[in-house]
Formats: sequence, structure tokens, C-alpha cells
Amino acid sequence: MKNLIYYLIYSEDKLYQDFLISSINTLIKKGNYRGDILFIIDDHNKDFILNINIPNRKYIMYLNDIKILALNKFKIYQFEHINNYDNILYIDTDILINNDINPIFDNLNNNIFNFSYDDRSIDNCIDKKLIENKKMINSGLFLFKKTKQNLLICKKIFSSIEESERCLEQPIVNKYFLFNENKYNDNLTEFVYFNYNKDFCDDKNKIFIHILMHHPLSPGFINLYEKMINNDILFNDIIMNFDIHIIYDMYSNKIYMKSKYNNYNNLEIIINMNDKKYIFNDIILSNDCYTYLIPPFKIDNNFDIIIKNGKYTYYRNNIICNSYL
Repeated sequence: MKNLIYYLIYSEDKLYQDFLISSINTLIKKGNYRGDILFIIDDHNKDFILNINIPNRKYIMYLNDIKILALNKFKIYQFEHINNYDNILYIDTDILINNDINPIFDNLNNNIFNFSYDDRSIDNCIDKKLIENKKMINSGLFLFKKTKQNLLICKKIFSSIEESERCLEQPIVNKYFLFNENKYNDNLTEFVYFNYNKDFCDDKNKIFIHILMHHPLSPGFINLYEKMINNDILFNDIIMNFDIHIIYDMYSNKIYMKSKYNNYNNLEIIINMNDKKYIFNDIILSNDCYTYLIPPFKIDNNFDIIIKNGKYTYYRNNIICNSYL
């Protein structure tokens, strides 16, 4: 059986590229995935994808449909080598892999779409009466066997774009499968941890961590590339990295910091700029308000920041002055 995993990236925002790098690193190093990877991209990401160096065979598929770009994930039926594969898994760029991913394919014993349930609400593109007492599925992760029927379903979902132009892809996907309940299941639910609450994920049996940072995409969330290449990275460390928002105010020389979800106590925060260094101890970061730090030297150049929380360490290198981060 030959497997294919694929991603869609269509934004010019570098943060999406950082998410993708993080996801790929965990897919290969923690997921033990050695199969082929396909990237569905627009022209803005061509050079970025071409320069990604991975041991897996890499394919690129170019698409430039401007309506509901996220629905392009269902244009997988247009991939020229699609018939070379038996099982196909789509992964959103903000999903990290924490365990061996191969059993997901080995245990696939049905010919329908495999999703995970998502208890978040979706927008008003669907009549609330139609979805009453129904669980929503998450369109950011799905697995299916390559059959003519499943590829036709992908085509049908994408064709619904004309009648739903102002929707995101999530309502469109839900609308289709809620009226075709015999064509999907929620078999992936048990393997997914959704990081949109205030709890750390300490369940080592989870394979997928869905960071869910698309709404909103604050520019302060952290590039995890350097951390992702470390095989020993932990759930708590990942979540902390995405959790902290930093703003530098050049006029007051203050560094403002706030937690998006969690509260942290007794942090050690180190500011580095060239040969200058200062350590702040016993700092508290809250998700209610910003904490600000004033280093004893004027920050007039790019600087590094390190935040230590017990055995977990967060860092951001080369922070640019005079800008929101």
C-alpha cells in the first residue's frame, strides 16, 4: 500500500510558512513518515517550497483559484500522480505530529472519509436548523482511500464554491458531509488534540496536535523551526511557544509581553542585544493584560529574548526593533 500526505499553502504570510516547516519536521522526525509529500501551492510560495530540503519524495502542484483558497485542498483529484497511491492524508499547516503516524494508514479499513469532530462553532453560512444536534467535523485533517467515489466527492465539494462564495471552507465541507452521513466517520477524533483551551496536552497517545492559530493570526506567535528539529520537544514546550505575544515600543524602550491562553509564574526572562545582556527574574505573564519590561540599556538594534519556565525554554532570535512582532 502506498501512502501520500499533502499540504496546502496559499498565503504570503511568513507565519504560515513557519507553521508548515514545523509540521513537516515533526511529521518526519516524530511521525516516522518516509512516504511521498505533495504541496499544493500558489505562485507566492513557489521559491519557498522549492527550497525545502526533505528526505521524502516531494511533489508540487500549482493552483491559483482565488475563490475560497482553502478549498483548493479538495482539488487533490487533479494531482497528475494520484493513481499511484492507495491512501491519502491531508494535514493543515498548523498541525504538529507527536507519534508514529504510520498506524493511521495501517488501520484504514473503510472506503469513506475519516475526519475528527470539532466542537467549535462555525459561521452562519449554514442554516442553524440544519445542523442542530449535529457534531461539526474539522476540515483541517482528513484521511481517505483513493477510490473513484472519493475523488468524485472532492470534486463535488470544490464545485460548491460558486454557491458559497462568502464562506470559509469549514462550513462548505460540513454542509456536504452532514447531508451525506454515509460517506464519512470520525475515526481520527481519538488521535487529535485541539489546542484552543487553557490546558496543556499531556496525552502522549495523541498523534496530531492542532494548534488552531488561524483566528486570529497574531504576528507575535513564535516561529518554531529551530525547536521542531529537536526530537525531544514536548507538548508543553510547543504550546508555550505559540502562546506568548511580544510587542516592542521603541519610544518608551519597553518590551510588552502577554500570554494568549495560559498564565505563567516565576519566569526568567533574558534580553540579549549584541554584547549587552539583562536578566529579569520572577516575572508573571497573564492572559488578561500585558506585562512590560524595561531593560537598563537602550534597544537600538535587533535583539534576542529567552524565557525560561522551569525545564521549558522559549526563545526568539533577531527580534526586529520598531515593529510589532
